[in-house]
Amino acid sequence: MRVSKIKYKELLEAVNKFDKANINTAYATIPEENDLEEFLEELVLPDSFSNKSILGVDIFQYSQYELKKQTLIPFLFKLIQEAVFKNCVEGNGYLFQKYSESKLEKDFIPTGDGGFQILDTPLHAVSLAINYELFIRYYNSYHFYPKLRKIIGPISLRYSISTGAIFQFNDNYFGPGIINCARMLSKDNLNRCLMDQSTHDWFMHTMMGVENLQFVSIDDIATYPHFALYDKKELNGYEMIFPHDKDFAFQKIISTDVQQIGEIKAKHTTLNIYNLHLQFLGAIREAKDKPIVITIGNLNLSGID
Repeated sequence: MRVSKIKYKELLEAVNKFDKANINTAYATIPEENDLEEFLEELVLPDSFSNKSILGVDIFQYSQYELKKQTLIPFLFKLIQEAVFKNCVEGNGYLFQKYSESKLEKDFIPTGDGGFQILDTPLHAVSLAINYELFIRYYNSYHFYPKLRKIIGPISLRYSISTGAIFQFNDNYFGPGIINCARMLSKDNLNRCLMDQSTHDWFMHTMMGVENLQFVSIDDIATYPHFALYDKKELNGYEMIFPHDKDFAFQKIISTDVQQIGEIKAKHTTLNIYNLHLQFLGAIREAKDKPIVITIGNLNLSGID
């Protein structure tokens, strides 16, 4: 489902039909707003807003780095991100067939030391996180820009995954899905991968639980309703994460653990939070004969601050 777009000029024209600024007056009256409210409801249509998955990513303890390294880390993150986007499109052909590197970049909300990626499903979010973590491992082990690695030192990422309504105002994204993702990310100080109840429910409904990721194949994904319009011709392409069928596959998710760890209360909402711990065995296509094991999140089940 496409993201609903709201334009400033369209809203301004609508508002000006029913309302105006009355700053240069001695006394302000409180008007009836029903005509404007009814018109805006027809124009904005919040019930039509898309549910999307959002992957939040940031450099763990970025503020603890010295100033020179803080200056270089956004550049490093951009280097890693470009490699990640390229590998998602080329190495995860079926799952990311509706994406290009430019679309992934366009649908990313940067924060300097990370950001928020707008995606179609939680499965895309987990797959993108695996790609990030793989290149973080290449960087930390001196295989990706080793001189830069020596200057900056090792880095690690923390993740959050939310699912909820979003909309686009001009060129920027807003909505509770993004807000919830940011809240989870800001509350974690243990370098984990957190997910909300809606994301947990999506995996439960789609594949009987996120723990079953390690048994999912491309053939299975092709049967999920969310992928009904995907081109099955891509089933024969190269796939880094999920095997084509349930036969033995060398590159795959090898373990998945999830556990509820608490709640986040903010204003009038309460978020149930789950901790995801996942291990993947594999490599990018260029190094597929040298697979490695990477880990997303950890098993620390302490509460969230």
